Amino acid sequence: MRSNFTLNLGLRYEFLTNVHEINGHGGAVRDPLHDALPTCADPSCLQGADDPEKLFENPSLHNFSPRVGFAWDVRGNGKTAVRAGAAILYDIATFNSAILSLPWPYSSIVRIRPGGLALPFPFPPANSPNAKGGPGGVDFHVKQPYSTQYNLSVEQELPWDLAMTASYVGSRGIHLYQRVDPNAAVPAGTPGVDTSGNPVCLNTGTPPNPVTGPKCWLGTEPLPNPAWTFGNMLTARSESWYNAFEFQLRKRMSHGLQFQTSYTYSKSIDLGQGIIDAENTTSHYYNPDQFNQQYNRGVSQFDLTHNFAFNAIYRLPDLSPSGGGVGKLLNGWWLSGIVRAINGFPFTPALGTDRSRSGVGGQGNQIGLDRPDLLPGVDVGSLTSGVSRGCDFIAPGTPVGTPDLWFDPCAFTLPAAGFLGNAGRNILRGPGLTNLDFTVAKDTALGFLGESGRLEFRAEFFNILNHPNFATPEIGLADSPQEALVFAGDPTAASETRLTTVGNL
Repeated sequence: MRSNFTLNLGLRYEFLTNVHEINGHGGAVRDPLHDALPTCADPSCLQGADDPEKLFENPSLHNFSPRVGFAWDVRGNGKTAVRAGAAILYDIATFNSAILSLPWPYSSIVRIRPGGLALPFPFPPANSPNAKGGPGGVDFHVKQPYSTQYNLSVEQELPWDLAMTASYVGSRGIHLYQRVDPNAAVPAGTPGVDTSGNPVCLNTGTPPNPVTGPKCWLGTEPLPNPAWTFGNMLTARSESWYNAFEFQLRKRMSHGLQFQTSYTYSKSIDLGQGIIDAENTTSHYYNPDQFNQQYNRGVSQFDLTHNFAFNAIYRLPDLSPSGGGVGKLLNGWWLSGIVRAINGFPFTPALGTDRSRSGVGGQGNQIGLDRPDLLPGVDVGSLTSGVSRGCDFIAPGTPVGTPDLWFDPCAFTLPAAGFLGNAGRNILRGPGLTNLDFTVAKDTALGFLGESGRLEFRAEFFNILNHPNFATPEIGLADSPQEALVFAGDPTAASETRLTTVGNL
């Protein structure tokens, strides 16, 4: 636009072709709440099937992605630059995991226990509730995930070969992928209290609104679609919010020294996301309340509030200006290092079974799904520092924030049967990471290797301070450890003792 101002405008279009089964045997549950398996051999007998082989409606055909950006040399001398950009970006998925691993109406997952192998496997599997399968795969009406991303940065040249950059970066995610149970039972109970004032789920026949009202499950609710058992479906109904401040200071190589330091202060919030278990082992991929997305709102599993990194190279001055054999031995030495420090990743205090009696995800998928109650007045930030309040087998005054007891499980109690816990998703933080890698190196010029030929010696020390870094507590998905499980969560127990493994890293 001008000699010191550049404007970029762009438009991208990217789409997927329709997914088809190679032999024309594809099919889909168009409406999980009303559809059932076809009773005839021809898939065309499905009502309303414009294309009986279609796995889902293609959401990517309108993916027009505009973007705009500019760079401004403020004074025209190349020392102060302002840059900004924004774009709408689409997630073009392959759907491989959703198509192949999530239960479809024409396939099933059979869990084999030790000593429990039996052939042949029937369909629907005999060990499923009422010998029924469940609706799964990709939501037939899946929406297209996309994000709006934007940034603004100021870059300034400083004396002594330094340059500084300060940036704001933001992103808003819409229609993000998430696993849901499309056949979740509608809560039929009414929250009340017994004669002792304890919460109890009552069968009054007039339950509150499952979306806006307080809710509880009696455990006897029928599934909305009796043709199926629980469902496991990929849909696109999650959202996310990310905002960050980024700071960077760089020094170009001069006088034998160069370095770069970077710091990010950020917050990422979402309603839960992910397709497979391995993407998130610190909180469940299902929302325990399938009727209220906000119940699962919390910081993202990958959220890092503080992220610091520093790297440097220093070339030692030549110790022997005369060269020769002594120079080859004493000259050419340099040192380098990388420091990394981040705070801990979030994780969710959880229960081991279906305490809420919601039945979300079906039997076998509820480890770590429900959450406990947090005692009134407890400051969540204090649960991984200081000492424990004491309970069960944990003595009062026991230090927390240690590998033996990372958080205080005594701040949590068991919810009343049929109720969701009030503890939020990802309210706790695991241990942070601190690491220093260090290198000692030497370059030696050797003439017979050519004008630029050199022999390099390197001695590299990873985590040279031998600082221990521990993993984030997990809830037990995919046979992972269960340090974040507070109670087993027996739906019939009036009270429980906390699990002895809780908080152990």
